[in-house]
Amino acid sequence: GSTQAVSITPSGNYVVVWTSNQSTGGDANGRGVLMRTFRPDGTPLTAEIQVNQTTTNDQQWATVSTDDAGNGIVVWTSTAQDNGSTTGVYARRFNATGSLVGNEFRVNTTTSGAQENAVVDMSSSGAFVVAWSGNGTGDTGGIFYRRFDASGTPLDATERLANATNNGVERAPSVAINASGQFAIAWEVGNDIYVRHFAATGVPTTVDLRVDNGLAKSYSASVGIDSLGRTTVVYRSDGLLSIGTGIWGRQFNAD
Repeated sequence: GSTQAVSITPSGNYVVVWTSNQSTGGDANGRGVLMRTFRPDGTPLTAEIQVNQTTTNDQQWATVSTDDAGNGIVVWTSTAQDNGSTTGVYARRFNATGSLVGNEFRVNTTTSGAQENAVVDMSSSGAFVVAWSGNGTGDTGGIFYRRFDASGTPLDATERLANATNNGVERAPSVAINASGQFAIAWEVGNDIYVRHFAATGVPTTVDLRVDNGLAKSYSASVGIDSLGRTTVVYRSDGLLSIGTGIWGRQFNAD
């Protein structure tokens, strides 16, 4: 998640989400998540809308994604909502008019330990995948994901572990899904970047694939996926002695 994010639809409408601690128009109890939808010419389609229903403590680090029809999903991290002490991942849907649909819901099923830094991507038909870093079955500091259909119904009964190997604390995930439901998740661990591919059923189709060359600190990965399941991962690298500092990328076949 981040302090602000935007998603644009094929029609040109776009949705902006952000974290606010304002007492007027916010949730008046710590930080909250707001959204606003705009037309292609930049004029507002809606007023500012508070997304989170639970206002105790902080709701922040929001991200957003939309489908081809303009429907979308906002995902954020909430403090002490899961079990009174740690962070959890929550989401809420909205429609093409910018109106909220249904209530907020918890994405993670494991509530022990922190669940945070969530990201989301929605397919053209409205199915979506949420990924985050946290504690769960198989890894106390790993990358987990959960799939949902276009109505917001979970396709996975519980979250699933994305990383096959525990190389330390995996963090800062990025996720991308294509029209057929294939998806990929990238993350950083230590000073390295990895990516893994998944079928539309949620089953991994690759091992953890090393993205960077391991010669310098690499971080801030972002992944994209095409209609054939091929991915491109870009990331920032500090380089060696300032040589090679910049944005790097690597492409992978679907398998």
